Amino acid sequence: SGGHFGLAVSPDERLMAVGYSEFPGRIEVYSLVPAFAHVRTISSPGPGSGRDAFGLVRGLKFNAAGNLLVCDGGKGYLHEVTVDGGWVRSVRITSAFCVAWHRDVVAVGTGYCGGPNYIKLLRDTGAGWTPLRDVDSGMGCCYGVAFSPDGSLVLGVTLTKLYVYDAGTGAAVRSFECLRGVGDICFTGRGE
Repeated sequence: SGGHFGLAVSPDERLMAVGYSEFPGRIEVYSLVPAFAHVRTISSPGPGSGRDAFGLVRGLKFNAAGNLLVCDGGKGYLHEVTVDGGWVRSVRITSAFCVAWHRDVVAVGTGYCGGPNYIKLLRDTGAGWTPLRDVDSGMGCCYGVAFSPDGSLVLGVTLTKLYVYDAGTGAAVRSFECLRGVGDICFTGRGE
């Protein structure tokens, strides 16, 4: 029941995770091979996180380690959890809505109705996340973020506009009007 907001496929393409936004939020993990099957439900960031349940699960991505990056917009956190439901780490980000990563940089778009909204870039140190910069505090609710394949650009999408930024400096490169109702964005492997 409830709407799903996040969908992620593991790097090895063996697992799929679906994030649900009703309160309390949850993540359903499914096996894709050899046959589609429910594996488990993850209902909290796990012991050690200091939180007993997810708020509203919004953005969801697997990272290179095969762990889930989870935007908990309801409680204002980015969590990293294992597919077994174990807590790895958390950082407070008000209205965390969507997430992307490239090598050691994580981008989190915020989605607070009434703003201000921005894309927060964090460096993954292995032991935690260190803030690098906030990009564009004037954008609307950020529904999707993505890195270009080489990591030089970061995209942010609102319901009506696509923004392109230099990932190194945070400077705006370009923006495009788009169809109403855009919910996420990605690059192809060819950088398109």
